[in-house]
Amino acid sequence: FEQAYGLPELKRAERRFIVNPDGTVSMETNYESDGSPIEVEETFMTWRDVSVDGQVARIASPEGPLEIRAESGQFTAQRLEKECRDNHKEETLTRITLTHPPAAKVANRYAFVCTAAK
Repeated sequence: FEQAYGLPELKRAERRFIVNPDGTVSMETNYESDGSPIEVEETFMTWRDVSVDGQVARIASPEGPLEIRAESGQFTAQRLEKECRDNHKEETLTRITLTHPPAAKVANRYAFVCTAAK
């Protein structure tokens, strides 16, 4: 999906989802440039409450939390209160972001793990 970004130096952008034998889902991402360092920011969005702790982002749910676990990088979370108000939304979106340092090749793997509520 590298054409979606309109960056001539971006030669490959790939995202692959894998259903693991234990029923969990993983996502692999790969970005490659023409040799120029590129900064990659991967983003997830949710209407649910979020907490982050390094390489783990937890999304709250009445059914139980969903954890997004990254092999590398650090998550941040930003509540988009003003943007949601400006668009007349009653709820607030949260942007979960993981930014990679500039490099010619960037790869990461994420595990999505649901835990049933007790």
